[in-house]
Amino acid sequence: MIAHPLRYKLTRRKRGLLMDAFAEAGGQAVELVNGQQNPDATRDLARQLVERGLYASLGSDFHFPGGHAAPGSMSLVPRTAAPPIWQHPLLAEHFNVSTDPDIKGE
Repeated sequence: MIAHPLRYKLTRRKRGLLMDAFAEAGGQAVELVNGQQNPDATRDLARQLVERGLYASLGSDFHFPGGHAAPGSMSLVPRTAAPPIWQHPLLAEHFNVSTDPDIKGE
């Protein structure tokens, strides 16, 4: 997974080339939401994921209790067609979640 791609200070084009190379090498997911970030940049990144068929990691980047990115303090998750990582076939079965993007889970 590519972690926090919006923090690398890459242009949109270079970020796209990074994701292209990542997907070509077998990568399947990119961190879309990781705490506090610009909603417009997040939506644009989501479009790049969809264009490449990559899954989206959506979290707060929580590492430890009392940290600055505690669950519930993250940016809102944008409405996007990028499938969340928990719908990846290898994870969906474990979490008893449908891989159908229109079904939210059981």
